[in-house]
Amino acid sequence: MVRLALPYVSCSRRRRIERLILRRAVAQTLLSELLVRYVAINSFRIGNEQIAFGFNPHQKPFVIGLPNFHYNISHSGDWVLCAVDTQPVGIDIERITSTDRDIALEYFAPDEQRYLNSAIGISERRHRFYEVWTKKESYVKAIGAGLSMPLHSFSVMDTEQNANCRFQFRLFDSNYAVSICAAHDEFPEQIAIKPVHQLLQLCQSGQEHDTQKPLMDTEAASRLNRFASMANA
Repeated sequence: MVRLALPYVSCSRRRRIERLILRRAVAQTLLSELLVRYVAINSFRIGNEQIAFGFNPHQKPFVIGLPNFHYNISHSGDWVLCAVDTQPVGIDIERITSTDRDIALEYFAPDEQRYLNSAIGISERRHRFYEVWTKKESYVKAIGAGLSMPLHSFSVMDTEQNANCRFQFRLFDSNYAVSICAAHDEFPEQIAIKPVHQLLQLCQSGQEHDTQKPLMDTEAASRLNRFASMANA
């Protein structure tokens, strides 16, 4: 599957993949770009060969020539997620394991730490930890600041500070936490699951002709174990 998909991603992405050793990292890197291409081809009725990528000063990628096409990618464990919108958007997914007190102390703002510490019981504390953590990551990714913006320097609990941002937090696939940050609160009700063969088929043949989905509020996800099982075939 890797060999089949490589011709449909950018040269820079192929070079990144060639440097990777871990199979999961290869799958995550490859699927990340395939998801973006899938949505762009469907939304703008363009060919895969017309898609080229650029980077902002903080290395956030964008599709050249499509100023109203904003996207963001996140991956964790078995999943690669893509959020797209007509305005800047950020997404973060994290596999839920345990609460990391050191991360909270170092990266959470004071009111976020209070929110975490006021939780009753281990389960609620874990839920709040991943809610705050994924929201913070999605915010930094949405504004395109990358690592230049210290995570402790802002709070996702501060509605005045984040007046132009809206968040959606959800649990996904039983043990993953997902947050989306956007300029509006019109979030999708569900995450659309796209198997790898569908992504690859579209890049090979062009846009789907059955339905034309709107650009705004679209999410797509691919599961890595599907990729692995197909790669083993």
